[in-house]
Amino acid sequence: MLAENGNGTAILYSNDFKSVVGTGPIKDGLKDGAWNGSLNDTLRYEATYKSGNVIKGNGYAKSGNKYPFNMEYTVPEFMGGLNKFGSYLAKSIVYPPEARNHNIQGRAILTLLLTGWVFYTTFTAYREMKSWPKKLCV
Repeated sequence: MLAENGNGTAILYSNDFKSVVGTGPIKDGLKDGAWNGSLNDTLRYEATYKSGNVIKGNGYAKSGNKYPFNMEYTVPEFMGGLNKFGSYLAKSIVYPPEARNHNIQGRAILTLLLTGWVFYTTFTAYREMKSWPKKLCV
């Protein structure tokens, strides 16, 4: 038996149960002590927990790069926050000159696609105006 009454050792599996993503001690049902595991074949981690909270940890990429962390999960965010993102959009979305010259109006629709895990996130923006060729707006 690995754990009894919420105390012992826990093994966490991927959603498809094909790989182990973490192993470590639990106390009262919470991670407590030294944990290690991997998120995929390119990223592994070691972390110290106290009562379910990360005290400190390091992620290691296959390339050898080390990434210290102090939270288990973080929500992706534009570097600099929401205000910087708004400024970036204001500077980056360009009204097509031909549409401006012909007084063609429309609505810009922006869709963000976040891809990747913790350290590998990219933004891809798509926009298009009604009644105007897509190739001029993307």
